[in-house]
Amino acid sequence: MGIKEILQKQDKEAADAVMDTGHYRREAGVRHIKDIVKNPLNRLRIEFSEKFLGAKSKEDISEEYVRDLQNRLEPMFQDSEDKKAVFASHRENFEHFLQTGDLKTPLNLKDEESQFFWGTALALYAVRPEMQEKWDRRNQADRISHSTIWRRIASSSYMQQELQRHAHIVESAVENQDTRLVWSENGYPNISYCFVPEQNLIIDDMLWTLVAGVDAAATAMNHEIAHSKGTQFTNSPRMEEIQKQQEALVKEMEEAAARNDMPTVMRSISAAILTGRI
Repeated sequence: MGIKEILQKQDKEAADAVMDTGHYRREAGVRHIKDIVKNPLNRLRIEFSEKFLGAKSKEDISEEYVRDLQNRLEPMFQDSEDKKAVFASHRENFEHFLQTGDLKTPLNLKDEESQFFWGTALALYAVRPEMQEKWDRRNQADRISHSTIWRRIASSSYMQQELQRHAHIVESAVENQDTRLVWSENGYPNISYCFVPEQNLIIDDMLWTLVAGVDAAATAMNHEIAHSKGTQFTNSPRMEEIQKQQEALVKEMEEAAARNDMPTVMRSISAAILTGRI
């Protein structure tokens, strides 16, 4: 094969590679999925989520199953004596929670394994609220987000810091700085990250944040923060303000046009552009 033929062959291979972007995207997607499921904790997350979201969650999410998850989590806490102590504390707190609905000692939720541990504990309570019947009345609740265990987890130092981090993003934005953020839910097993325009409120789903891991769940929260800044079709306070400005501008131009007063129409349009109303 001559040099000309070799160059032509290389050009064709390069062109084929450039054109076949779909093939490479598919390969990248497969690699991404393999990387995800390679992680033992992610495999537990996927297994648990399928059961929790399934039609038989009441049967599948049992105390025995949650204990089995904990046993499979334990090897992930063997890296150091400190992590072993953290796991032992989780186990002790879990037993206390089952008996009383409360914690014995403050939680350490800095690592994603610990977050998953307590996400599954909350899920057990969510699908089996009858477990609270033996607890002191003050630890019982009609909704899981009103319970003592929910308040204990939400008030732990790490979860407070996470909510404060999201609040800082909201406050740093130009638009709608008065949006409130809360750890809450809309009934499990539903995934409840959402922005409620009527209340100017962002719901951060604590249970699913713990299950997915705080870092991974931050994407869902940032999505809702974006909605609070006016990136959804339901009206946020900022969207309502813009709509009123536009309606006033249209009325002003229609009245000017009816009088055949085009200079006023043009001044209205110019003013609207300069002030950012259109």
